[in-house]
Amino acid sequence: MGDQCTAGINFDPCRPRADIYKDYLQVVENIYTPEAYFARVLDVGRRLDSSKRLFRPGLRQWWKELKGFSRMARKLGFRRATARHFWGTLTKALFSNPKSVRYVGSLMALYLHFGPFAGYVAGKIREAIAFEERNPSKIAPPPPRPRCGSPSRFRSPALSPAAARIPDFTPSSPLWNSKAAAAPRAGQTRSDGTRPPAPESPTAIRDSQPHPRPSRFVPGIAEDEP
Repeated sequence: MGDQCTAGINFDPCRPRADIYKDYLQVVENIYTPEAYFARVLDVGRRLDSSKRLFRPGLRQWWKELKGFSRMARKLGFRRATARHFWGTLTKALFSNPKSVRYVGSLMALYLHFGPFAGYVAGKIREAIAFEERNPSKIAPPPPRPRCGSPSRFRSPALSPAAARIPDFTPSSPLWNSKAAAAPRAGQTRSDGTRPPAPESPTAIRDSQPHPRPSRFVPGIAEDEP
């Protein structure tokens, strides 16, 4: 969908917009039901590892959180739609992972916003569906689908004119240097019966070079006496 939850779609659809809005409505109505939301909160609370958390709230922080919990409990714990899921999630989190119950409470408090907002978004989507059913928008034609098993899918693409003008440097081409091609490699016999010397290895070249004297500024290495 668009940048906002009710701004519509930001692409050209290949199927009716009303069908896309109906799918979106189904997602919003399913993931923000109390059963689904509090089940996800409980799953997160069980998975959290709070054994190494260093935060230790003081008395003032505890009092502040207690007041916030009481307000949340009045709004979620005594409503018919959320009471059973609220207290059930809180009780299971206390017994399964008591060190993470603070974070479970924070996630449950977010439903005070997500619950009403999901209902608002669902209402706007229903309005968009009704408008599209009265005034259907144009849809883009679907892209052509290649036939399954068609030989054209496995055929090599033709070379472009620019690629066809690339010079040929194969031995059969006149651009090939005949002298370089005819030059014998190391270990091969020349026309006069001799062989070219094999190239020296990097180790032999390194060992044949003189080693520099150590600098007087290198610690731990004494310079030779004159």
